[in-house]
Amino acid sequence: MLSTKIKDIRKIQHQPIFPLRYDGAYGPYTPITTLEESIQKNFEYLLITEPGEWPMEPSLGVGLKRYLFEDYESSELKKLHERIESQIERFANDNVRLLSVDYSPMSKDKDNNYIKIVIRYRILGSRPIETTFTVDDIITKIPKTESVKTLERIIESIS
Repeated sequence: MLSTKIKDIRKIQHQPIFPLRYDGAYGPYTPITTLEESIQKNFEYLLITEPGEWPMEPSLGVGLKRYLFEDYESSELKKLHERIESQIERFANDNVRLLSVDYSPMSKDKDNNYIKIVIRYRILGSRPIETTFTVDDIITKIPKTESVKTLERIIESIS
């Protein structure tokens, strides 16, 4: 009976959580165990991956890092929504629906050439999810993701 439960637990592993950590219950790594969280992580990785980073798929990735020091009036920044849409269409299929991409500057941020990008999306028709990227998040590759309903759910990526 116990071995059946262990087999059931191992069936629902979608991918490991990064950074990798040993987990005695699941095996070598702590896994993501829900489809929604797995798709969410894949979408976040799609956003921070630089085009050309994957040699066998050079068009993969939005490359948010390059947008973080753009001027707020930049034509490149205005193309960000379109870039994300095309990446979703190509790599995320019907799993992710983009709701909005916002970058509203505060005057102090404009003066420091600092930008905050807020991306709202749905995964598999679920509640809207909001992911905020700042320069600090991109440097550490840890976007802050919150459920719009609870506004308290933050994905932990560092132990």
